Amino acid sequence: MWSLVKLDIGNLECLDNHLFDALHYCGTYSQHLVPKLTTLLLTAILDSINENRIASMIKSWWWTDDELHTVSHFKRVSIDLWGWALDVSMEKWLEHCHQEGLVWTLS
Repeated sequence: MWSLVKLDIGNLECLDNHLFDALHYCGTYSQHLVPKLTTLLLTAILDSINENRIASMIKSWWWTDDELHTVSHFKRVSIDLWGWALDVSMEKWLEHCHQEGLVWTLS
């Protein structure tokens, strides 16, 4: 999965919080599961998924182009909420990131 740049996750009944924990950026290029990931698409988020884990994972992947990192960073995040409520602070944070270049959509 070293070369994966786009991850589209949707309608998975077996999806759980462990996936978002595994995708959390927490180190260097050699320690990360998908170091080239730039696009994340999440569809049909289940009630069993903790929105704080998703938010934490997305935040772990964001920095501006001016900051030096050894892995890619998210350029696009799309979340289909399906009745799942996004925390107001997370929405404000995403808007801040949008001003720095992140493309994000919620539906």
